[in-house]
Amino acid sequence: MTTVRIAPLEKPTALYRHANNKVMPTYLQLNLQNGALEAIAEETTNDPPERAIPGSALEGRVRRWLIPLLTAEAANALLTEAGPLAQRILNGVDIRRTRDSSAEGVATLNDDARAADDELDVLIQTYQGAPTISEMPAATWHADEEPTEIADDWGITASSDDAKLDRVAVEIAAEIEASADATYVPTGVLDYLREVRDGLRDAVRAELSEVADQRARLTARRDKLIRRIRSWDVDSDRSIGMLAGVSHTQVQNIAKVSAGEGAVVREIADRVSKGHGLDDIADDLNARGVSVPEDVRKSAP
Repeated sequence: MTTVRIAPLEKPTALYRHANNKVMPTYLQLNLQNGALEAIAEETTNDPPERAIPGSALEGRVRRWLIPLLTAEAANALLTEAGPLAQRILNGVDIRRTRDSSAEGVATLNDDARAADDELDVLIQTYQGAPTISEMPAATWHADEEPTEIADDWGITASSDDAKLDRVAVEIAAEIEASADATYVPTGVLDYLREVRDGLRDAVRAELSEVADQRARLTARRDKLIRRIRSWDVDSDRSIGMLAGVSHTQVQNIAKVSAGEGAVVREIADRVSKGHGLDDIADDLNARGVSVPEDVRKSAP
């Protein structure tokens, strides 16, 4: 007579298996040949549950009962309760080879074994409200933390490459599995980590844009100061350039730009006084390759 052998689960989320964009079904399984009683997740990923059945199950040598996606603790409790019923099934099984069966034969149950099988169905129903494993999007999982905190916790920076994110995702999964009371599995971890990393990169881009704006304002201020000092006809272009950190040739070019802008401003003022619209004037100047000075644009009505 075969004795039931219970195989308990260790990891809290041991029954969770995700493949082909779906969570795989879970079963209580009894091997009538060796007595192994275990909770398992479906291994086949291409067939629906009703078709993903091994030949040993089809010929009755393995009995399967669909169960909820239980935590390891709940599944182990079910296994313990199911043990005596499984033993009754083992006591009443007869495996014989028939003309149409495989070499290992077909299993048949006596009356008490069938009754135990039915009682197992009833027992499993009582576990419908037991603790189960659920999926939780990574963004929800970290809802109470700022992305920058996540980045600091896991050493993610704007320069982190995808290989680094892959490693962090594996570490997060391992941390969850190691949790004694884990009842959920975070999903979309890698995508979430990419969002965190990309957010840091966007912050760097924004900083660069801000620095560029500041530089443009400072450059405009510098040029005005150069022109003002140069208008005194006291300091040489070389001495002005030394103060500004530019060459004397650049000082001269800045002065030329100022003179050119002055001519443009005078033309704009003249045409506005004649009733021309500023947009029309700007379009005409742009067509001639002449840009409207920024301070003139800002001061226009």
